[in-house]
Amino acid sequence: MNNNMDSVAQIKFKNIPFYEVIDEVIKPTLLTGTDRLQDVSRGMKEATFKFIMSVEHANLVAGNRYYSHGKYEYPYQFQIRICQLIEPVPNESPDDMPLSLLIRVNMQKCPLPPTQQGFELRPTKTPINCSENVKISPIVANNIAIHWTPNGKKYVFAMFLVKILTVDTLLKKLQDKDGISSEDTKNDIGNPQLDSDDDEPPTKRNKQEN
Repeated sequence: MNNNMDSVAQIKFKNIPFYEVIDEVIKPTLLTGTDRLQDVSRGMKEATFKFIMSVEHANLVAGNRYYSHGKYEYPYQFQIRICQLIEPVPNESPDDMPLSLLIRVNMQKCPLPPTQQGFELRPTKTPINCSENVKISPIVANNIAIHWTPNGKKYVFAMFLVKILTVDTLLKKLQDKDGISSEDTKNDIGNPQLDSDDDEPPTKRNKQEN
């Protein structure tokens, strides 16, 4: 177990374009889980987490959200990430999902990415936005329950506060960092070698899905 804990401490999730990590809300933690479940299928595991956000986080999220088309939009999001624990730990760990994943935040099911086609019930391997289910308050605890079907692999859970970046903002950040032209930066963002699901602006994906 100590070896696992040392490995988990080294986990660094893969950087996702269009998301800037503001802070770590729940540090990477190994999903161990229990079998004492009543509301899910037999054989599934459950791991629970609790956090109370800081005053700064609450003000940042509440002060920037806005109401549109019948629901709140969150430029600053609480984002759950899950990856497989691989040893030796790689420089960056990509998102990966256990089988039959179910996440409840404050007793409400958290919307998961679309399920991949195939025989296994496994969501697309992307970060999970749970902002709508989180209580935006510095005095109220948020409870997270994660259910999954064990498959012999080890998984690590973490939560981050992130900011959604627009295309223009990302272009400027890349130009300032690398000192390259706007055209070259656009070409880099549009490189087909990048993962299409992770590297498309969230706003663009939402419009396509609608």
